Amino acid sequence: MRRITCCIYGLFLIYPLASSAEPYLYENITLEIPDGWSRYKDPYNNDVGVGFRQGHTGNLMAFILRKGMLSSGGDPSAFLKNHPVEHPVSSVQIGKYSGYFVTFSSEGRCLANWFLGNGHDLLIAHFQGDCNSADFTPVTKVIESIEPVEDVVD
Repeated sequence: MRRITCCIYGLFLIYPLASSAEPYLYENITLEIPDGWSRYKDPYNNDVGVGFRQGHTGNLMAFILRKGMLSSGGDPSAFLKNHPVEHPVSSVQIGKYSGYFVTFSSEGRCLANWFLGNGHDLLIAHFQGDCNSADFTPVTKVIESIEPVEDVVD
């Protein structure tokens, strides 16, 4: 009995370390936001998508979901025409989404855009940060974590 109790206490100590992401509900999906990132409201685009800022670096990531936008056979590649041809483009598969990844720099900042689809919905993800601390891993992890939420009333 004592061994079982110790194992249970051990699980309670380990579980918070394994589950460090914070769920955020957006457009009937959940996004698992990593520790160190907090909700950010863009003063210029407050009602387009959802954004997060990494406190110690000032890096930003943002997500825009357009439900049903690709249901009639649309392709996320249509959004690549907004990028100059010199921006490198990669084809990506992240979680339930596939599409395109573009990196570029502007005014000393490193930026990246993901134009992704799942056959029905369009997901646009954006990263902006200092080139010395640019790490796209949090954006990828959030995209991988996306799960639909059923029966949500707005």
